[in-house]
Amino acid sequence: KIAPAMLTEILRRTAVAGGPMPPELLVGTETADDAAVYQVSEDVAVVATTDFFTPMVDDAFDFGRIAATNAVSDVYAMG
Repeated sequence: KIAPAMLTEILRRTAVAGGPMPPELLVGTETADDAAVYQVSEDVAVVATTDFFTPMVDDAFDFGRIAATNAVSDVYAMG
């Protein structure tokens, strides 16, 4: 996991930093949340997160359940 201050510094150096953000991007890097939210239509938004811990299990089904739980937990914590 990258600390928020380090992530801010990394993003500051990219071409995207400080540039205009599309109005459809409801949650981006400015809030340091664990997911982004992009509005697709008036009543549909996509929530995307890649923040999860790799489960240490051999079973693919259990791996998926644990990874999904970690990702949903991050989104839930956003409020």
